[in-house]
Amino acid sequence: MGEEVTLDLYRPENALDEAGSKATQFHGIMPRNEIQETVTGKDNVDVFLGAVVSCGARTQKIEYFDPGLSVEYELVRAIRTVSQEKKKVVGVVETDLKLMGGFDMQARQSLPEWEIVQEWKRQYDVRDVKLDAKVGDDVDVLVVPQPSRLGDLELRNLHDYVWDGRPALILEDPCPVFTSPTLGTSQPKRPPNPMMGMPPEDGEKGDLKPLLRALGIDVEADMVGWSDYLPSHEFRKILPPNFVCTDAPKGGIHEAAATRGIASLLLPFPGFIKEDAGKPKELTVTPLVTPIPSINWGKHGFNEHFENNPFFGMRRKEVKRWTPGSGEAPALAVEITGKLRRAYPRDEAPPAEEGKTGEKEDGAPGVGELGAKSAHVIYIADLDLASDQFFAFYRNSGERISEDVLKWLLDLRNVQFLANAVDALADDQAFLELRTRRPQRRPLAKIEGVIEATQKICREVEDAAQKEYEDEKERIEKEFEKELQAIDDRKDLDEHAKKQLKEQRRLSGRRDLDRQIEQLQRDAELKLRKAEIEQNRQVGGAQFWVKLWAILIPAAALSLVGGLVFLRRILGERTIVPESRRRS
Repeated sequence: MGEEVTLDLYRPENALDEAGSKATQFHGIMPRNEIQETVTGKDNVDVFLGAVVSCGARTQKIEYFDPGLSVEYELVRAIRTVSQEKKKVVGVVETDLKLMGGFDMQARQSLPEWEIVQEWKRQYDVRDVKLDAKVGDDVDVLVVPQPSRLGDLELRNLHDYVWDGRPALILEDPCPVFTSPTLGTSQPKRPPNPMMGMPPEDGEKGDLKPLLRALGIDVEADMVGWSDYLPSHEFRKILPPNFVCTDAPKGGIHEAAATRGIASLLLPFPGFIKEDAGKPKELTVTPLVTPIPSINWGKHGFNEHFENNPFFGMRRKEVKRWTPGSGEAPALAVEITGKLRRAYPRDEAPPAEEGKTGEKEDGAPGVGELGAKSAHVIYIADLDLASDQFFAFYRNSGERISEDVLKWLLDLRNVQFLANAVDALADDQAFLELRTRRPQRRPLAKIEGVIEATQKICREVEDAAQKEYEDEKERIEKEFEKELQAIDDRKDLDEHAKKQLKEQRRLSGRRDLDRQIEQLQRDAELKLRKAEIEQNRQVGGAQFWVKLWAILIPAAALSLVGGLVFLRRILGERTIVPESRRRS
């Protein structure tokens, strides 16, 4: 080691030996109970796999090197962090969704701090920020989860912060399924429930649209996106298409500082972002993450996924139809740079410059005015990608996830993407390359291509069958209504007779109608089943040829080597052995 660096290495056998006692008592590193293979079978053992880095009075502890994280990155970051005189400040805005933890008045329970916040704290000075007042000058980057839950005054202060050219990471999710769908963009504040003793939430939701217009983007508050792309064989038929997976090799992750080294992401139930038609030319909106352009994608309304029951709360619904979208794929995350036009009037009108009035025709002072400094905002239309669940994958506590499934989960770079985003906003380039250094997955392109092509055909068949079913069902119901109307139009019957005849026809006709609709549903399911069978046949055929070539090519190569060795020995014998001793 260098003259100024000292390394002390300990290898505890357990928490009670000398090295284990030093780790636990002096350094605060606790062992993790893991299942390991021993000579007598699998057993629970205490494993020490952590580090403590100190520089003067500054210390950073790495509790455990989880399998999904880079040991090199964790150590370098800890060394750099403790050697810095001062950390940059990341402010996390307090909203209904409490990233910094706190107390939930509705559920009457304490909420833990999100692990992504703990990840940021290893590198930055992370502080809780309230937007009921102007953001302090000491905040270098502002993280805003679910700004749609803020009030008008708080949104205005957020707007002023961004308009002044100060960097912000905004996470706005139309359907945060891992937290609570009731916190979705389009959902109102939760009213008090006197029966449960729940107090009302303070304030009212503000209008998010002025801020979005200032940022030059258009986001449909009640729309939830989906995509058919899911490279994991283990999850392909289990996860719904609303778990949107995207990766760099297929064009879903675009090159930028925030996405450097990010190969694969998973965004559960995200929203879609489009560039606003009225965006000023001084502003640039750059897509960072999109669904895979060549794979079917689409969107549904929030109410197609969930319904609000007054007695049982928010309940999940089954989506019946997956209609693919058309045109250019919208973004899941964007980077916004350039000068913003002011969306709110100034508290005080600035002194007018020569040739400028500083206000719009409507007289509101400052509205439409360009900011003096260039803004820098990363807007992500999902919050679930920051969930603690993605940290749990890295730990795989108790080996609950099989090795094959874990390989794909560890390829997801959600945690690294969020860390990269804050680094890019803080203009800290030190860890962008090191953080994401990891062997890349190399899928079988032939099989992946067959799966994607057949999945697209299946989705087209499903959409056509569902549309045919709905159209035919509507036609049958209209014909039935016409029959009932024809009874009403008869002149030879009085009202009592019409009523009796309609009731008889309704009873007999409804049974026929239900049978026809049931048959239509069976026909639609049969068409989809045939498409799935054809997909399995084609994929199975591709797998057969891949397996066959995987056997034949090594066998042929081995046979060729064996033949060359045999030929060489024969030629050697002809050269060395005298002719009188050769076989006749």
